[in-house]
Amino acid sequence: METASPSRKRRRARHDEEELDDTPGTRRMYKNIALLSGMWGLGLGAAFVQISSSAFCLIDNGYGSVSSAPLGLIMLLSSPCAVVVPRLANGMGERKVFVLASALGVAGSLVQMAGTMVFREHGSAAQLAMILAGASVQGFTYASSNNLRFAVARFSTAEFLPTATALVVAGGVVSSLLGPL
Repeated sequence: METASPSRKRRRARHDEEELDDTPGTRRMYKNIALLSGMWGLGLGAAFVQISSSAFCLIDNGYGSVSSAPLGLIMLLSSPCAVVVPRLANGMGERKVFVLASALGVAGSLVQMAGTMVFREHGSAAQLAMILAGASVQGFTYASSNNLRFAVARFSTAEFLPTATALVVAGGVVSSLLGPL
């Protein structure tokens, strides 16, 4: 039988300690934090792009007096959705709710885009209606995006939760800096 050399024993002991410190759960937790951070940054970035572009579209088409209406609708409807989203997440699962919110966000943007493409005449009431209809479903998307920073509590340890939440928010800050580029 072959005995291990002292250096091999030390390496093995170090490797065993590293395995205890870096469990697969820890790696998975950091991966989920990075994903949530990116999702939160993209979600908020998309919301702010959508808000400003719909306002500019309304101004360009003669609706300057109501150009803040899409933002008002999003904020108005995201408030009750901020209560609904966590309840749905508990019932359906967070992943399904976030996918639903993303799909609604895309659908709302497509409705707005179709309104501007189909009804090109200046000051069309149908165009205004489609822009506002598209903005109305964005409230759920915005509320869901805001809940992404709290989703980290589902898989983070109690002692790491404040740091994990800060890392998710930091991703949003970084994406807001990179967004204008």
